[in-house]
Amino acid sequence: STMLPVPADYDADGLVDIALFQRATGDWYFQYSSGGSRIIRFGWTRTVPVPGDYDGDGKADLALFYPDKSIWYFLCSAAGGFSRTFGGKTDLPVPADYDGDGATDVAVYRPSNGNWYILYSGGGSRVRQLGWVGTIPVPGDYDGDGKADVAVLSRASSKWCISYSGGGSLILPYGWKTMIPVPADYDGDGATDIAMYHPASGSWFTRQSTTLTTRKVVFGGPDRIPVLLYPLIHSWFGLP
Repeated sequence: STMLPVPADYDADGLVDIALFQRATGDWYFQYSSGGSRIIRFGWTRTVPVPGDYDGDGKADLALFYPDKSIWYFLCSAAGGFSRTFGGKTDLPVPADYDGDGATDVAVYRPSNGNWYILYSGGGSRVRQLGWVGTIPVPGDYDGDGKADVAVLSRASSKWCISYSGGGSLILPYGWKTMIPVPADYDGDGATDIAMYHPASGSWFTRQSTTLTTRKVVFGGPDRIPVLLYPLIHSWFGLP
């Protein structure tokens, strides 16, 4: 398929809207949770959609990463359109709010050396090291402090490695090779939960950040794909 799911809260009503990015045409299709729909053309075939609230106004903005030229393109609801060069051709985009200021920061993960290059929305930059060849970046606010933590998953060992923004780290085996990482806040406590999706059985396994217990939910199957992190990880797992 040439369509990528890009769900986010594009109208700032507190609910995630259904959205798709058409790689062939650069069209974004929106179905708002409050009703209504919209189509916006922004992008082209070799761009990767990376929506986020880059201007901090509470609305997800349209954004693209063009790896061939290491250019980020933004169409922000408040700041308008602009571009920025950051990263390298083999880097993976990992935008998130790493400093807790309410705005998404531009960031890339370099698989060859495990470096995270972060360009803060308020100014300044930072390089962090976590990962090695064969690890998948899975950033999230795992400690619930309002700042995204750098984290990776080893496909070989199924170990999650998290470096918390406030200090400390966690290494935890969770899942197995045929599973897809789908971290998110499933229990509403404000912290990202470690989670895996098993396509063959349609099973979701979530490790609750508060109770540290695992919950299993069956929803999906071999012909279904999870939409969380999809634009970033689909090529890693051979997804359409």
